[in-house]
Amino acid sequence: MYFIDFSITLGGLIIELNINYIKTKSLINKNKKRNNMYYQLQPLLALLIVISFGYAFGELARLVKLPRVVGQIFAGLLLGIGSIKYFLVTEVSAPLLQFMSEMGILLLFFFVGLQIDVKSFKGNLLEEVMVSSFDTLIPFFLGLLIFHYLFGLGWMVSLIIGICLSMSSQAVSIDVLDELNMLKTKISKIILAAGTIDDVLEIILISLIFALMHIAVGRLSTQTVLIDVLIFVILIVLLRYLIIPLLLMLFSSEKKLTYLFTGAVVITIIMALITQYLGLGAIIGALFSGILVREVLTTGKHKNVWEEHNIAKAIHIISFGLFVPVFFVWIGMNTELSILLTNTWKIIILVTISLLGTVLGSIIGVMVQHGGTIFEGVVVGWGVAPKGDVELVIATLALGKNLISPDIYSSLVLMAFFSTLIAPIIFRYLVKKMSKNPRVKTKQVQTKEKLQI
Repeated sequence: MYFIDFSITLGGLIIELNINYIKTKSLINKNKKRNNMYYQLQPLLALLIVISFGYAFGELARLVKLPRVVGQIFAGLLLGIGSIKYFLVTEVSAPLLQFMSEMGILLLFFFVGLQIDVKSFKGNLLEEVMVSSFDTLIPFFLGLLIFHYLFGLGWMVSLIIGICLSMSSQAVSIDVLDELNMLKTKISKIILAAGTIDDVLEIILISLIFALMHIAVGRLSTQTVLIDVLIFVILIVLLRYLIIPLLLMLFSSEKKLTYLFTGAVVITIIMALITQYLGLGAIIGALFSGILVREVLTTGKHKNVWEEHNIAKAIHIISFGLFVPVFFVWIGMNTELSILLTNTWKIIILVTISLLGTVLGSIIGVMVQHGGTIFEGVVVGWGVAPKGDVELVIATLALGKNLISPDIYSSLVLMAFFSTLIAPIIFRYLVKKMSKNPRVKTKQVQTKEKLQI
């Protein structure tokens, strides 16, 4: 009797356990589906948040007369805080954000190359080189020597810091001059010319740093690197006179903007692959692809200025509308704000060298070559002092190759952030002060149009 009751009880327990097991398994399956759904949606959600924050803070920066890059980096600094970054940057979203930022780098450098007009150097080249040389080389050598001898950093790290400090961007200054109807003044002419020469000097410095990175990371001999550079020069000649004209002719046959954009991207990626394979860095290929495309479309029998304009327009829309903002937000997200407390003096020194070194170089260049005044040199210096693109790319790539520490990387990002924040404010004040001078309005000079970023 007791045995029968026990059997019934045991059977009921087994049935109940089976039911609970089935319920538990069903719940686990549901949770797995939810987790799978989350992992599927999380990269897109992270991208949506990054793009939205980048746009919102970029517009806020524009409303207060600051470069959009300041707002975009600030958005990244906010999204990089603790639990927010933990939610956004996961094993599934990180590759997507990384890819978007890398495409942003390539398109940014293609666009920079597209704006370099080699023909413009045929004029008063020596006259314009003076300002650019001083405002580039003074902060470069100050950064190199101070951080090597004062802070005891290695020559490679100090060289990277010096090159980042020597970079400049004139786009926001041109916007200010345009707003105040001063685009035809002597100051505007000097800033535009200096900006053009700065682009060339930046190419030289970037090529130098990537060649040195190639030697340091690949443990290669200088002879091997020189051979790679020689191969690259030969390929540039072939691309300029044979391959790029054929590709542009192919993609422009339908006279559609979408095909031109596709052709530009194909050329950019081809050259980026070549320079990456040679160890010179993908951005060198992207930069030279822009220069060569402009040369092909604005000179010789393939001359077609409207195609060059349309390519620039298409690249500008897709890169600065999507990829480049993601790159700047991503930079902010990978910056450690704690560096502000631990490396305060280092950041102050970086910002000081970046701003005052550039201003000092401009004063010397303007007074020596242009016969200008100290005040004109100061205005030009603050006009070319903003950072915000090339130096951030160099710092990012150097970090990726473990040539600089995360502390140095974060310090360079914050240097660029504060320099780009401070310089336009002071430049606007100085230009307004200068615009009230009646003599400025009589010193109108002819200047060429330059596509704005």
